[in-house]
Amino acid sequence: MTAIDENQAELLAGFIDESANSIIDLPESLKNFLDDSGNKEAINSVFRSVHSIKGNAGFFGLTAVKKFSHALENTLDDVRNNVIDLNEELYRSLVKGFDNLDELLRQVADGEAADDLGECELDLLSEIEENCGEVKDQRTACLSQISSIAEEMATSEDSNALEWASQLMAILEESEGSGSESSEGTVAEIISPEEMRQKTFFANSLDVSPQIIPLIELFETLLSLDKYNTEQTDQLTTHLNTVLEVTKQSSDAEIAKYVEDAISNYHAVLNSPLDLDPNLLSAIWEYVIPALTELSKPLKNESTKDVSAEQTEGKEPAKKEATTKKAKMIRINEDRLEGFLDDVSNLFITCERFKDVQQRMSNRMKADTLVEELRQITLTLSSQTNGLQTSVAVLRKIPIRGLFSKFPKMARSLAEGLGKKIDVHLSGEDHEADKSLLEDLDAPLAHMIRNVADHALEIPEERVARGVSEVGNLWLSAETTRTHLVITIRDDGRGIDPHKLKSKAVEKGVISEAQANQMSDQEAINLVFHPGFSTAEKITDISGRGVGMDVVYTTIREYDGEIHLSSEVNVGSTFTIELPVRQAVLVLDGLLLQQGNDKYVLPFESIVEVLEIGDDEIHSCQGDPIVSIRGENHSAKSLSEVLAIEDTEDKGQSKKPSAAVLITSKSGETCLFVDEILSKRKVVVNSLQNILPGLNRVSGVAQLGGGELALVLNAQGIVRSLTEDSQRNISL
Repeated sequence: MTAIDENQAELLAGFIDESANSIIDLPESLKNFLDDSGNKEAINSVFRSVHSIKGNAGFFGLTAVKKFSHALENTLDDVRNNVIDLNEELYRSLVKGFDNLDELLRQVADGEAADDLGECELDLLSEIEENCGEVKDQRTACLSQISSIAEEMATSEDSNALEWASQLMAILEESEGSGSESSEGTVAEIISPEEMRQKTFFANSLDVSPQIIPLIELFETLLSLDKYNTEQTDQLTTHLNTVLEVTKQSSDAEIAKYVEDAISNYHAVLNSPLDLDPNLLSAIWEYVIPALTELSKPLKNESTKDVSAEQTEGKEPAKKEATTKKAKMIRINEDRLEGFLDDVSNLFITCERFKDVQQRMSNRMKADTLVEELRQITLTLSSQTNGLQTSVAVLRKIPIRGLFSKFPKMARSLAEGLGKKIDVHLSGEDHEADKSLLEDLDAPLAHMIRNVADHALEIPEERVARGVSEVGNLWLSAETTRTHLVITIRDDGRGIDPHKLKSKAVEKGVISEAQANQMSDQEAINLVFHPGFSTAEKITDISGRGVGMDVVYTTIREYDGEIHLSSEVNVGSTFTIELPVRQAVLVLDGLLLQQGNDKYVLPFESIVEVLEIGDDEIHSCQGDPIVSIRGENHSAKSLSEVLAIEDTEDKGQSKKPSAAVLITSKSGETCLFVDEILSKRKVVVNSLQNILPGLNRVSGVAQLGGGELALVLNAQGIVRSLTEDSQRNISL
């Protein structure tokens, strides 16, 4: 690997991130082509991604990555040019190749890049070659191999190698036009600007050479220079955009995509700390060549051209497709971001102090003009801090793709080790959530993926015996709502038999025979979350030791989340995880309550109704108070009882509650008696998780005006603690 200076390091990190993200989608795209050989865009998108990784790896001097991706590219090129067929075995080998390419990139990120391919990579390439099957087009395959050799030799600094590469390119050029259509695409990969300038270019049967040739001539000039001025780089931008418009007229989205990628990469170089050089320009030229090659294909006959031209005249130009702009990314040091978020938090606290001072001045002073002016300032500051908080909160959000990215590879690796086959399908990975929340979900999801590979999916013979494909499926999806992140893990495996599960639990002494007879099927299925309980027949390196699902359950509950499991025998199982959205700086609107001498904040999203309670609305059921609201009964508790704090009132006096709040959560509803409801407040919540990790009825603490503190209530934890959970508390 060549030395990477400080300026290139950031660009390299961006290349690795972008490449790793693109690899995630390759298995699914390749599977789409396997299922439908007419889906050319699927195989072309896979080829383009690997081709791009190879080109950038060459620029950064990542020799092993370049060699391996180049070998994959050659096979994919043969597949897309119909030289070989994509069969199930080749598909599986290529997917393993994608996983291995991802691992090579991660090694680069860890500073462990190798110059030569290891034994694992060589064995995998041999496996791919063995699974390629019979070559359908010997001539195209031969030209493809010559092209590959010429391209490798062209990167050498040895003059003899360059001379041989030039001769091979000439041979390929002579073969152009006399061979199959697929060979032209291969030849085009290494054609020079001088050779390309001799061609004629058409878009929708119209000669567009006047628009194309200036770009080629500019590349011809620039590639012979060592340094470039601003005027030249601006000219290249202009000509590239002109060619992009021409390619869009060709009604071929793939051609336009090549030029769009060229422009995107060119701008990335111009906006980076790197200086433009011939190597970088060569990489940009390599993106442009496929589009120019397609546009240079000769028309079938002149009459077709004339008819097309006549038909074109007088017609309105076709509506141009909107181009998708790539998101501009900026890297932010996480420590700096944390400091910025702390500053935002302090700004909110200052705003609350302003409000408090304004209120006290209004109550105690008669300086009406001054009070009103302070009120206006407070309103303005409040509006500004709200906007700032909203924009800053987004900074900590990252795509869920980063969490999901490693699981397909992990699932395939685990399944292969167990003699199974699995396809992993991702969806919703572009949704965003707080970075810290996704980091905390990594371990629980890893447990669940292992369970699917080890327990849920059968070996191919067993799947075929029950009449389904020998390849198992795992679906991993995510979606976000205003308040929750929902992750679903589904498989089409053997499912969970509740009767067998109950028998196993009785056998292991987890439950009694009587308890098993009283259990519903859903309660039996939920036994998988019981600590120390495993249905595995034998212990393996993956699972079967009685740990895993109980850890997942506990972790999800620690973050006020819920996990639900549904399963059907011989159909599969579905886990649904729901977690409240968490932000580094959580600002919420809430209701300020008074209980005794203390104040509390209850988030508005948890409030159903604020009530005045009369004596006739309070009843008793088995010694516990019940509140009747419009004919519907709700369990009720005073806030003092919920938080286990002593009431400041005289024990001998019976205090009648007058104010209550009906709160709701996913666990149900309950009514809280409070001494007084004060006002609406917007507060900054500081988490107490690190200080009091076992706290589940309080989510944090907020600072009010004047330095006063108020605990922020957790409605989910309160309702859960007061309501019997039939899915978990089954008196085991």
